[in-house]
Amino acid sequence: NATSQCLSTNQFNFTNNTVATGGSTISYTWDFADGAINTTAIASVNHTYVNSGIYIVKLTGTNNYGCKNSITKEVTVIAEPRITSQPTAKTVCQGASYELVPTVNNGGASSVSYQWYLNDLPISAGGNNLTYTINSMSSANAGTYYLKVTNAQCNLSGRSQNVIITYQEKPNASFTAGGKSLSTCVSDAEYTFVNTTPTVAN
Repeated sequence: NATSQCLSTNQFNFTNNTVATGGSTISYTWDFADGAINTTAIASVNHTYVNSGIYIVKLTGTNNYGCKNSITKEVTVIAEPRITSQPTAKTVCQGASYELVPTVNNGGASSVSYQWYLNDLPISAGGNNLTYTINSMSSANAGTYYLKVTNAQCNLSGRSQNVIITYQEKPNASFTAGGKSLSTCVSDAEYTFVNTTPTVAN
């Protein structure tokens, strides 16, 4: 049966295709790589795993002359995807770009889907990738972000922590220049510069 199964419903069936040669009789040992050993099954055996992961199953055949041989097969037990490195909160300046970058363990699944959320609403443009980039920061981009990762095969999902992205307006720098004259001889130059930049929130 399938060599990749969901943790909640997994049951693997292994079939022995060993061919005896030279009229010998063979005894068999199944090693399921989780601590379980079966020495009584011959033609086939079923096994269920209690933990997710990749297991190397080994079948060893030993004949009555003490000659032995073995073969291995890999099986995968799929768990829910996990966020192993969280995206980072930040205060982002007006017009700047910022990328939210998590790291995901797929839990053994061959494929997963991604959905980013802002203030609990799914992001449509660019929100279906592992990372999400704010191309030009504005007040509309400020809020609480998180990522949801889904493995449709097993109907399992995981999500990142909430991260808060704060908008910071850029100063609108300005000043005035004055004095005796804005165009004068070097010996009589005297200017006054006044900072008229308005106060920026936060």
